[in-house]
Amino acid sequence: SLLRVRALEDCEVYLVPADALRDIPSVRWKLFEASTKRTRAMVEAGEHARVLIKWHEEYLVGVQRIDSHHRRLFEIGNSVLDMMERESSDAEVAETMGLLREYARFHFGEEEGLMIRYKYPDFAAHKARHQHLLLQLTEMQAAVARGHGYNEAEVLTFLQEWIVGHTLSDDRKSAVFLNSKGVY
Repeated sequence: SLLRVRALEDCEVYLVPADALRDIPSVRWKLFEASTKRTRAMVEAGEHARVLIKWHEEYLVGVQRIDSHHRRLFEIGNSVLDMMERESSDAEVAETMGLLREYARFHFGEEEGLMIRYKYPDFAAHKARHQHLLLQLTEMQAAVARGHGYNEAEVLTFLQEWIVGHTLSDDRKSAVFLNSKGVY
């Protein structure tokens, strides 16, 4: 799934069918509100944002679904950088960094699912790199959310090393393996 929730302390979780909630106005409004915020952030990450990390065709790894995800990561990463350049509030930047983190988590899950399915030999190391990248992004986002500000150059460097570097090295290797298994 695109979004995951992690409890920080023991709690109970209840699964409630959507049918039971759909006619409760306050629930519908909160869902609409959250959806609208996320959609706005995603649109701003699209063609309206300034491009600071440019997508190049040589970043294609040869697995269509993964290439599509990588393009989206570039877009959301550019949205974060664009917001920083426009000196948006820490809260706004942290929210967009959260969107980037959640999309990265979704993307990594998709990649790892393919690696497991086709028995990629370097899976454990690749997954560990994903976990490390998510931890770095989570720490950066948490610092911004706490009001510690942000360093645009530091974030740009991180995004370039992660999105470009990881794609060209680790993802390219796994894609060659997946291609050999007939996954394109």
